[in-house]
Amino acid sequence: MGGEVPVFLGMITLDLRLAGCVSLKDKRRIIRGLIDRVRSRLDVCIAEVGFQDVHGRSVICAASVSSDRGRVERALDQVRAIAEEREGAEVACWWIEWR
Repeated sequence: MGGEVPVFLGMITLDLRLAGCVSLKDKRRIIRGLIDRVRSRLDVCIAEVGFQDVHGRSVICAASVSSDRGRVERALDQVRAIAEEREGAEVACWWIEWR
């Protein structure tokens, strides 16, 4: 095998408030739309990871891996931007982790 190859794994976690949701059906429509939009535009893994049974809140996590840290940073920034544009969802806070 050859020399070492750098690998960058970044994860963004988004804590979302869903003020207009009165049911889990409303919530799932908003979250499913957000996840589908991210998947169709970006090469990242994304899932709802918290508060699945609470209609007014959700935690979403997306991950990207590449040998180029800048590429991962741009992908995670785009995930955040898409979430911030999503009608019905407000990004209360977010953070990025590197592994």
